[in-house]
Amino acid sequence: MRHWLMTIKDGKFWKDNKEVPIEHGNKEQIALLAKVNEMQTDGIYPEIAITQKVSMQFECICGATNDFDEFDDIDIDDDPGSMLRGSVEKCHNCGVTYKVCTDENGDMMLKLIPKKK
Repeated sequence: MRHWLMTIKDGKFWKDNKEVPIEHGNKEQIALLAKVNEMQTDGIYPEIAITQKVSMQFECICGATNDFDEFDDIDIDDDPGSMLRGSVEKCHNCGVTYKVCTDENGDMMLKLIPKKK
């Protein structure tokens, strides 16, 4: 995507937050006007990103309630659970760790990870 150093605000040319007078033959102003014309006649294609938030809440064996949020850019057909599946989450209160996985039905679940001795 091209970043324009000169812009048009309120029908006037601006550069570096300063108004620039119209100059006959100014290539930057001509290119900017051509871009405005293209946007008005042909349109432009914006970059689109779909960001999904997956929230998970569970009660730890210590009794504390834990909330986790995960944000990710996704394709429209992506499974929301895939953002968390396989991740390891720690209880905010006691530090016990859990692995996010799925059961035999494909439902998301947490498994306690035993502490290594």
